[in-house]
Amino acid sequence: MVVDPNALDDIVSFERPPVVEVVCGVQFGPLPLQTAHFGKFWCEVREDFPVTRDMPPLSPLLEPAPGAPPSSTVLWSTLPELRRVFLVNSDRGRLLQLQADRFHFNWQKVPDGEDYPRYREVAAQFQHNWARFVDFVRSEPLPDPQVVQAELTYVNVLSIEGDWSVRALMAYYPWLSHANPAVAAQPEVELALHYEVPEITGRLHVNIRSGRRPQSNERVVVMELTTRGRATGSDLEAWFGEARSKIVRSFTGLTSPEAHERWGRTQ
Repeated sequence: MVVDPNALDDIVSFERPPVVEVVCGVQFGPLPLQTAHFGKFWCEVREDFPVTRDMPPLSPLLEPAPGAPPSSTVLWSTLPELRRVFLVNSDRGRLLQLQADRFHFNWQKVPDGEDYPRYREVAAQFQHNWARFVDFVRSEPLPDPQVVQAELTYVNVLSIEGDWSVRALMAYYPWLSHANPAVAAQPEVELALHYEVPEITGRLHVNIRSGRRPQSNERVVVMELTTRGRATGSDLEAWFGEARSKIVRSFTGLTSPEAHERWGRTQ
């Protein structure tokens, strides 16, 4: 898998993209981390991520290869499961997620915060902080994290007041944007699409649901696109480049030219 990083910005570009969150992450073989390790790592990154939160851990999830049936993973241990730790920079909308078998970096749009800094910066910050974690693991010393899967997620919030922007839904379900005469109301939407993607040895998941903005109560559609597939530590940059290409092209194909114009499509 070879993706030219210099060509990534040539896929599609919007001046005002509706993206509100981007997550880059990896899953690896469980490390023998203890609570003390989480604290020591936080001391190393505390200047950049000054706030901590404890969260329930994510369950192991390995995407089957294209064409293979789904499978489940069961882990046995005599110890209680370590929690997932959030290391947060609320002012800048930056977040690290760490648990015994996962490392994720999130950019999140915050009120009065900066606009989406673009994929290049998010990917660079993921790689930088992942390298910091790998160096920390080696310094303990602990076994090197053996990456088995990578994951990239884009979360977009789409306005639908007066203009339904999700082209694929309207093509097949035109009634979604109109009130149901039986109940005189517009429907709430929840839709999941799943595509096999051999180029990333995994799948693209598109989850679409309706909602409302907290302050204005405006009706919106939340479109979350996640690529997840087999990867190793040596090919992460190429994997994420291909995954990003699939997400951006799929998002563009699922949304309307009218919406693209509203978001300021430049290419």
